[in-house]
Amino acid sequence: MGHKFLKHVERTKALLFVVDVQGFQLSDHHDYRYAFETIQLLSTELELYKQGLVGRPAALVVTKMDTPGAVAKLQELVTKLNETKENQSEGSIPVFREVIPISALHGVAIEGLKKAIVQLLLI
Repeated sequence: MGHKFLKHVERTKALLFVVDVQGFQLSDHHDYRYAFETIQLLSTELELYKQGLVGRPAALVVTKMDTPGAVAKLQELVTKLNETKENQSEGSIPVFREVIPISALHGVAIEGLKKAIVQLLLI
């Protein structure tokens, strides 16, 4: 992520992770990364920068819920998150207070996302 960016994260009250439900591949020179792997990578980068950052209040936004197979992939992601929460040592990935599936393209669940962000900041 870069230390300049991560310096800003130190001052945040809460974390909002945003991942593509379909996963992504940065380029042909990079491996395909599933949504869960993206969360793991971001969490690792945060912890390597400053221990304890992943312990801050956090929410997860899962985008592109309008794409084929999105509901099944969301269910798989939530299952992996729950398994990880049960089996993880403190601090490996955030315990998300909420998982918010959205479709920005169709405006689905955007109002709920706004409310969830407000609630996260009020903690």
